[in-house]
Amino acid sequence: MDFLIHIDQYLPKSKLVMLLWLFVIIAVFIDLMAGLYKAKSLRYLITSDGLKRSVPKLLLYLALMAFGGMIDITIYGSEMVSIPIFSILFCLFVLVIEGKSVFERADEKERKRIAGGAKDVTAILSSREDFIKAIDEYLKKADNNEKDK
Repeated sequence: MDFLIHIDQYLPKSKLVMLLWLFVIIAVFIDLMAGLYKAKSLRYLITSDGLKRSVPKLLLYLALMAFGGMIDITIYGSEMVSIPIFSILFCLFVLVIEGKSVFERADEKERKRIAGGAKDVTAILSSREDFIKAIDEYLKKADNNEKDK
């Protein structure tokens, strides 16, 4: 608990900042649960890869909050403000992003996913000549190898 005393001494309204961090963690958890619900309702296969994406996102958000806390400590040390303004702003930023993700309709996300898949198919089709040449060369090599035997 000595640690909290030092934080309270250098960070304005440290209990508020800790509450903001908790809000960020809860927002990521709510987004994860909403994503699982949407995936289940669309009958998608839920894999560990999809679940693993939440961890880097949470780490990124917590790093952002840490930077906000450091900026707040710096500003508080210069006695410019007495509230953790950057921690509040960064928390609001994360809450808006996660809130938009939760309230985004599942069919919009499906359209975005299909559009991304369409781009992949277009890229494959545009390089079909290279693909056909590679298959032709492979078949010729295989045919020559059989003739040599």
